[in-house]
Amino acid sequence: LDDMCETLKISKGNASMNIRYLEQWNAVKKSWQKGSRKDYYEVNPEIQKIIINRLREGVTRRLDNFIKNMEEMEKMLKSINSPGGQKETLNFYKMRFKKIKDMNNLINKFILVGEKFLT
Repeated sequence: LDDMCETLKISKGNASMNIRYLEQWNAVKKSWQKGSRKDYYEVNPEIQKIIINRLREGVTRRLDNFIKNMEEMEKMLKSINSPGGQKETLNFYKMRFKKIKDMNNLINKFILVGEKFLT
């Protein structure tokens, strides 16, 4: 950690915080050095897997949040009584929601195929 701070010209707090992120991503792992109490790290050489996992997690998290919000809007639409001309508007939104769900399913399939192709 000291070497990283010196080389990158950053504070220990900044280095420590960022190294924790890299550990969470499995980009680095702590290694033990006999006779030293300092923290040492080894780089994970499988950078392609790290990038794929980060992309997948980011896209999946955002899509899941979006779908959750969309489902809440669908519930609200279902609770609305549709007198007269509002029926067409409700059907329009229902069709839009179905298209968005279909696109979400397509993106999830693309992610799975992409992972298999790149690994």
